Amino acid sequence: MHYEGVFHDRRYPDTSDMESQMYTPAADVAAFLEKHPEKPFIMCEYMHAMGNSCGAMDRYTRMTDVIPQYQGGFIWDWVDQGIETDNCLGERCLACGGDFGDRPSDFEFVGNGLLFADRTPTPKLAQAKGCYQDFDILPDETGVTVKNKSLFTDTANYVLLVELTKNGARVKSGECSLQAVPGETARAELPFAVPQAPGEYTVDASLCLRENARWAAKGHCVAFGQWHISRKAPEKPCTLPVTLVEGDCNIGVHGRDFSLLFTKNAQGSVISYRWKGRELLQRPIALNFWRAPTDNDTAAGMELAHLPFKTAGLYAKLRRAKAETDGTSVRIHAKYALPGGARANVTYTITGDGKVEAALKWKGKAVESVPEFGLMLTLPAEYRNVAYYGMGPGETYSDFTSGAHMGLFGFDAHTALQPYFNPQESGARTGVQAAAVTDAAGFGLCLAGNGFMLSALPYTPHEVENARRQYELPPKVKTVVRCAKGQLGVAGDNTWGAGPHAEYHVALEKGETFRFTFGGMGGNG
Repeated sequence: MHYEGVFHDRRYPDTSDMESQMYTPAADVAAFLEKHPEKPFIMCEYMHAMGNSCGAMDRYTRMTDVIPQYQGGFIWDWVDQGIETDNCLGERCLACGGDFGDRPSDFEFVGNGLLFADRTPTPKLAQAKGCYQDFDILPDETGVTVKNKSLFTDTANYVLLVELTKNGARVKSGECSLQAVPGETARAELPFAVPQAPGEYTVDASLCLRENARWAAKGHCVAFGQWHISRKAPEKPCTLPVTLVEGDCNIGVHGRDFSLLFTKNAQGSVISYRWKGRELLQRPIALNFWRAPTDNDTAAGMELAHLPFKTAGLYAKLRRAKAETDGTSVRIHAKYALPGGARANVTYTITGDGKVEAALKWKGKAVESVPEFGLMLTLPAEYRNVAYYGMGPGETYSDFTSGAHMGLFGFDAHTALQPYFNPQESGARTGVQAAAVTDAAGFGLCLAGNGFMLSALPYTPHEVENARRQYELPPKVKTVVRCAKGQLGVAGDNTWGAGPHAEYHVALEKGETFRFTFGGMGGNG
């Protein structure tokens, strides 16, 4: 028998056969069970899945492996509660509290489901599946280890499929023979060898249904694991010539297929990048330290705690810019003053093939947390097709990767913002090694880095933040590409004060530097 009220009144402990609590932090659950191991422990509600949430969910699910009394819990909630209606523009939409003139109201507080109100999955569903899988699948360079955490089901019901990929493309695949009864661990050797040549390699292992079941079809994946290694090839320096032209107001750089223009005005920035005669920048490249707050952020007071970073990118002022060249590359050094007295530098290194390395360096005092640390590039709207090699297939964040793996994936930038009742940060990808943002013909911008965060949306973070409902967002007239060292985690322990755990904040020391490269791609010649 279960009665959560025992937690609030300890006079009648026999009222419930189990200890039941709501939204207790994972660390506090572990501490409680160390002192009170006499009853099984169930979270009758946990991981408040409001908006972009369920970050660090694995902190809870990992306890089932190490604390026998911990029996898991129930995510609140399964589905958003929304009503289909017409908005003020006469468009059909899903509405919630406050949208009908009702006051008082809890507004979007009913938007806490793993499914949207129309029953389509949110990204949180993949996160939950990744945390809840009953098998630990641990591939490596020579084999796959499977730990069966089920109570009654052995691996005889499943097929263990393995696949070798290089740079996101499948090279070899096969099936492994493996038997692991409940509670035991087994290992199978790979049916192929992993090459030692340079490249991005993964060994993907999937445990899939052998036959049709009442709840899923044959081939449905119930558990997944991945091994990844990056074997870098030595980079060959570019020897194509590049020309520097410096005037009183602008710095120009010219190469065979490209030109770049940096303005020295107060907001000094790269204002033009032309590849094979076509302009790729709709707006100047901007420093960016902000992300649109999530529902969890707002509940935890993220905006006030990070207030200086809201305006840091918007109102950065150029203090000095200089350029230098050695004939095969040009360096533009830009120093910025930020609101509140902080400083940041950006160095652009341009080579004759049109590649631009952007290095953003923090010159302010050490800070424990910044919402985001990177640069923002705004492209015309037709550049909306995104292909990338990184964590996917859906969105990921520093504390939101349990349902993801490394691979070659793609998405439409203009549909990447998730339709939460309250528009908020969503759609980002982590661990990105390379990406392309192109038009329908494959012409556009290529990006590369060492595991950076990528976001591509038709809005800036500030435009997303300013909209209270989806229909208040501006028209999709651009593609905003954000490349960053990292971003604040999305959190999820609750939506009334719990922020991301300490390891999922982006801390900056003086001199902290984020680097990535961009350049044109596609076209004739």
